[in-house]
Amino acid sequence: MLFGPWFDNLPHAGGIGQAALQSAADALLLVAIWRRTRSPWIALATIVIVATAAFDMSLAALVWNPSMGAALAKLAMAAVLADWHRRSVVHVAVMAVVAWSAVHTYTGTIFVVLGVFVAMLIDPLVRCDRRLSLRNAAVIGLAVLLLQLPLIVFQLTKPHGAAMSAVTDGLSRALSGERAPEIVKSLNGYIEAVQVIESCRDVCLALDGCC
Repeated sequence: MLFGPWFDNLPHAGGIGQAALQSAADALLLVAIWRRTRSPWIALATIVIVATAAFDMSLAALVWNPSMGAALAKLAMAAVLADWHRRSVVHVAVMAVVAWSAVHTYTGTIFVVLGVFVAMLIDPLVRCDRRLSLRNAAVIGLAVLLLQLPLIVFQLTKPHGAAMSAVTDGLSRALSGERAPEIVKSLNGYIEAVQVIESCRDVCLALDGCC
């Protein structure tokens, strides 16, 4: 909507928008880590690792939901590191909306978002501020409820609809026993990923030795 008219509404305009959002998320995360650690080098090294992570790099050429989900998740993490959850209700509400919007964009970000929500609740408790923790919990709950209202209304008005069936179909089949979980396949994928990481580490050590 923002970039399309400037590029005759061609599909790659979406990629430019996603690239802009990713860059903004990385920049804000850089600043947040810098302020938290008081070290520009730690912040820079972290952002380089995050920006060149296999997940982001593999999707860099695609205009697809996971890229948007990753960007919104990074924005939520930056807000946590910037202590937005200790500020006003508006700050907390923005955090919650951005975090849950990441889940709406790509359900795989749920693990990051849950970590963000836990940090928003645990941090005040660690500082013995139970009232702030309860306030954050209420704001998070309200934000999630409001963002889920469209789906709730859809499910109530069209109970036989197939909303999110592409995501939940495999899980429902596994739970019902219709389809066995592919545990071995998942473990093999994990082992292969670890082997790739070890190979990269060996290459880095070899290059470091040459220097």
